[in-house]
Amino acid sequence: MAESDPAQRRRVHDLSDGVAYAFEHASRTRVVEQRLLVADQELAELQIDLLDVGADAEDVRRDLADRGHLFAQSRGVRVRQGKGASHDGTITTDAPDLMWGTDGTRVQTAEEGMCWVFTAVDHFSCEVVGRHVCKRGDRFAALQPVAQGLARHFGGVTADAGRGLSLRMDNGTQYVSEHFRNQVRFWGVAASYAFIEQPQTNGVAERFFRTLKEQIIHGRIYRTVAELRAAVETFVDLYNEHWLPEKNGYLSPSATRAAWYASRGTEVAA
Repeated sequence: MAESDPAQRRRVHDLSDGVAYAFEHASRTRVVEQRLLVADQELAELQIDLLDVGADAEDVRRDLADRGHLFAQSRGVRVRQGKGASHDGTITTDAPDLMWGTDGTRVQTAEEGMCWVFTAVDHFSCEVVGRHVCKRGDRFAALQPVAQGLARHFGGVTADAGRGLSLRMDNGTQYVSEHFRNQVRFWGVAASYAFIEQPQTNGVAERFFRTLKEQIIHGRIYRTVAELRAAVETFVDLYNEHWLPEKNGYLSPSATRAAWYASRGTEVAA
């Protein structure tokens, strides 16, 4: 995997669990006019309404300011600094379980409002190694697909269970939170953050979400989180066993993994 020096990659600093908690539990029913805008965030910069969620606005502002972020008083102001690092390498790997990409996306349900879908996808085979659908998309929920993948492909979730694995992710609040980073470190997994304003550097996970939305989200209405969860579970199983990505030479993700092991005279672990 040829990539520029990770030291050249600019990303937001770790957010304390207190600030991350405020972000994750923000309700859109009681909006304070000030907004937190974090410079250099992926995609549209992280713009979060500062709401009455039990966190003091001044403490949150100071916490971000201490980490080099910007606080904007006016609504709708977009903050951007610098150009972001350019990506001139590759994100594919030569074997399974060397790098997984993880990401989350939001889906609207008719009765329970917005919910979250999190996945982890292997960069070699495009196999979805973990998925989690939930109402609250916090840092704990974001860890679930990774934990599922480790349990299945690395034999557990004990200390250093994932040694040798890199985890590619963007700079969302779940992924830069102290809890998420500490848990990934406990598993022995190396955190690998996508370049700022270079979403293709988390392209494997992004591409799966594009397929997921095209196949089962767009044009469909799900009434509850449970209904959406059942649809995602069914599609992921179908995708892993029967989807034929061009990248894999038109082999399914599961068949691609099995073929790699067979070429070395071993079998995929059950």
